[in-house]
Amino acid sequence: MNKKNIIYGTLVLAAIILVGFIVFKVYQHVQNAKIIAKVEEINFEGIEKQVVEKIDHLLEEVRKHPGSAEKWGRLGMNLYIHSYKQEAVPVLKKAISLAEQDFRWTYFYAITLDDLGAGDALQWYERSQQLKSDYPPLAIKLGNRYLMNGEVDKAKSQFAKITESERKVPHAHLGLAKIALRAEDMGKAQVQLQKTLQMAPEYREAHALLADVYRRTGETAKAQEEFELMEKLPVRLDLADPVYNEMEAEGVSSFW
Repeated sequence: MNKKNIIYGTLVLAAIILVGFIVFKVYQHVQNAKIIAKVEEINFEGIEKQVVEKIDHLLEEVRKHPGSAEKWGRLGMNLYIHSYKQEAVPVLKKAISLAEQDFRWTYFYAITLDDLGAGDALQWYERSQQLKSDYPPLAIKLGNRYLMNGEVDKAKSQFAKITESERKVPHAHLGLAKIALRAEDMGKAQVQLQKTLQMAPEYREAHALLADVYRRTGETAKAQEEFELMEKLPVRLDLADPVYNEMEAEGVSSFW
């Protein structure tokens, strides 16, 4: 009797597992179809042929390989880089669900949310850092976000861990200078800004902050020199981001 019960119980359990698996597969199929349908709804009128062809090709790849994080990820990258950021969100999230340990998808997802002004971008940057703790471009993004939120200690930690390493990242010193300025510590701010400019003399924002330091300390002539120099420099100095460059490399429009 006990043996029959065991066999019966085993068969019932196996049936439950099988039904659960089938339900899960059906659910996955439905969810995938919804994501794909959103991409298919994009109005490509007036969009360059090579962009449309590439996205269509990547859509077909996703249909053929719905369990491939790489296929979903590449589709998400192309949607993002060709300015379909809203549509890229669920696609990249799908890639994450298929390969949670792949830094790229989590990082690209965080960047996309950030560009769209989503409130949960910060937590996704934090999640990205759990996967790749020593990536300076991410640490700078996180530091700046923390600073914007008034979380000065967290921001300082992000910037400091870069400056304490052997990496030469002027943006980290600039971040520490901003923190010193918030604390009205002109001496410390000046030291950090000078370190910034030793690494990147063309860093316009650093010159602007240094001019502000000189203005606050009454050194008006030096402040004026910085302002005049600043006007001759590029508006931005972006930090090299090899991982993000992988997404940029997907661009096929005439802009790219």
